[in-house]
Amino acid sequence: MFRGKPFSDRDVLDAMARFDRDRRASFTRWGTYAIKHGGNQYPPKEILRMVVGDIGNLSGGEPTNRYFRELGFAVGEVDDAFATEDAAIEDAFETRLHLESDLEGFLVADLERLEKGLRLYVQNGVRGQQLDAGPAGRIDILATDSEDNLVRRFRSTLTYSGGDVRRRRG
Repeated sequence: MFRGKPFSDRDVLDAMARFDRDRRASFTRWGTYAIKHGGNQYPPKEILRMVVGDIGNLSGGEPTNRYFRELGFAVGEVDDAFATEDAAIEDAFETRLHLESDLEGFLVADLERLEKGLRLYVQNGVRGQQLDAGPAGRIDILATDSEDNLVRRFRSTLTYSGGDVRRRRG
């Protein structure tokens, strides 16, 4: 199951067949890992995308590979014939994005730990997480304090240690 969407080994095999038929000849975005099946290799993120649709900001590596391992598929490093020079850089960047997203989710779920009375901004169906602020850009977290003042949190370094969150202005 991926983000509430169940899928089976049969769904993965069907996606592999579609990949062989429609995408293999033109596919160039090989990463570090491959699903190895029937003498072929398959890019895990692309196969997951073909099975469930939009996968959003999913990092590569183990967060993706585990879905296939749980269904009994072998996953290992991609053979040199498929690898691209930029695969390691892409994987590191995607992992960074995944970690940032996880940290943001943690902070939004527990804003009170940052500051007493702090809560996520919500008004007229607009939430203060990844808020599009027009020409000003995107605000990662927009909150209100105990006096209903707007508080924005971005471009600051947050450290987490044993249940204690500290903020350093950056």
